[in-house]
Amino acid sequence: MTPAEASPTVWHALRQRIEEELYSPRQNAYDEELYLPFVECFLASPLLDDDDRIRYRFQHECLLLNRRGTRANDIRLFKGKKKVWLSETVEESQADSVFILFFDPQCESCLQTISIMDADERLRENVKSGDWAVVAINAGRNSRYLPAMPREWLILNDKKGETRKAKNYFLRTMPKIYLVDKKMTVLSKNVLF
Repeated sequence: MTPAEASPTVWHALRQRIEEELYSPRQNAYDEELYLPFVECFLASPLLDDDDRIRYRFQHECLLLNRRGTRANDIRLFKGKKKVWLSETVEESQADSVFILFFDPQCESCLQTISIMDADERLRENVKSGDWAVVAINAGRNSRYLPAMPREWLILNDKKGETRKAKNYFLRTMPKIYLVDKKMTVLSKNVLF
């Protein structure tokens, strides 16, 4: 038993605070990599009730998806009417670094992020030179509607809900941005603009 577990009240308060700070997307400290070891400690504790244990098991499973240094999961998407693999699209871009943007066209913060990214001079210059690429994936439920997107971006649609399947990507909030290399190795998760 850890010192915190000797006082269940303190342990539960500490657990809630850690989750709020490291796993709430609204917090500046949001970092899934930092949060993962805490979840593993929570799961090892005898103080968790069954409901919390189920919740932390699910979080643990999601936190292990597409971690930094691992190959991002490949999914089948649509480019127009043609089915394509995400990895093919990343490879075809021939860019060294690729931002994979998951968005919902009905999400206001997604539209704001798209606008901020489009206005980012450094991003635009590097996309234009071919060093970077942006693959924008409409992961919303309405795959027919697309907002105005920069023409240099590669736009894909998830008509079959592949990204929403927990075994591929866990989109807790949107937009969600990954930075990968040309081999689909995750360089960063939850990129902010």
